[in-house]
Amino acid sequence: MGQFKVKRGYNLPLEGSPEGKLVVVPQPKQVAVQATDFRNLRPQMKVEPGDHVKIGSVLFTDKKQPDVKFLAPAAGKVNDVVRGDRRRILRVVIDVETSNESVEFPRYTDTQIKTLERAQVINALVEGGMWPALRQRPFSNIADLDKSPKAIFISGLDTAPLAADPNFYMKELKADFQTGVLALQRLTGGK
Repeated sequence: MGQFKVKRGYNLPLEGSPEGKLVVVPQPKQVAVQATDFRNLRPQMKVEPGDHVKIGSVLFTDKKQPDVKFLAPAAGKVNDVVRGDRRRILRVVIDVETSNESVEFPRYTDTQIKTLERAQVINALVEGGMWPALRQRPFSNIADLDKSPKAIFISGLDTAPLAADPNFYMKELKADFQTGVLALQRLTGGK
């Protein structure tokens, strides 16, 4: 797929807006975790083609921050590890199986989250594979585990053309979103 770099923005003349309707789609036969989605990531493989993985199994880690884990989004068999120039890992492809075997992670209530230490929140995010979603400014790299952020910015609105309305897709997830914000509060010294 080609990439286009546009300077000064471009207004696409698209008409209409997304329908406020949720469509259930069938489970895909294959899924892939793209290492190229993460800037300055140097993956270190923990699985090989042919290995069986559960949902939440470690696929690879970052060589710079070995504690940062990238987890399997589906249970199945690792089909391929696609490599690019200089054997750089581009993606890990998994053939999805119907079983929903998953790795168990600790769960916390809102009251428990309020009493967690910063290290416990970091450990939960790292073990649950959510740490790579936290980006560090100014270069949008994966956040450094050893640095305490001055502030955390949560973007809740996609500005892309025809992006879904967050009021629609967050309607049933507001409590979960608030719990996530509560957990992220524990990472900074502020409020």
